[in-house]
Amino acid sequence: MASETQVTSGPAPEGREFVAGLVDEVSNALQVILGYAQILHELDPEERAAAVDAIRHQSERLREVLTGLTSASRDASGQGPWQRRG
Repeated sequence: MASETQVTSGPAPEGREFVAGLVDEVSNALQVILGYAQILHELDPEERAAAVDAIRHQSERLREVLTGLTSASRDASGQGPWQRRG
C-alpha cells in the first residue's frame, strides 16, 4: 500500500484564532453602525447626536483595526518601513 500524505489547507490554528478575532471586531463595529443608521431618522436631535457619535467612534475603531491588519501584513511579507527593500 502506498502511504498517503494528508494535505491541510487554510491557516494554522493560531491564524484561525486571529482571523476569528478580526471578524468579531469588524462584525461588532458594523452592527453598531448599521443599527444606528437604520434608526437615525427616528431619533430626536439629542439622541441623533449620540447615535452619530457612536457611528463615528465605531468607524474609527474599524479604521484602526484595518490599519493594524495592513501593518501586520506588511511586516509578515517583509515590506515593513524598517525592512530592507531591493
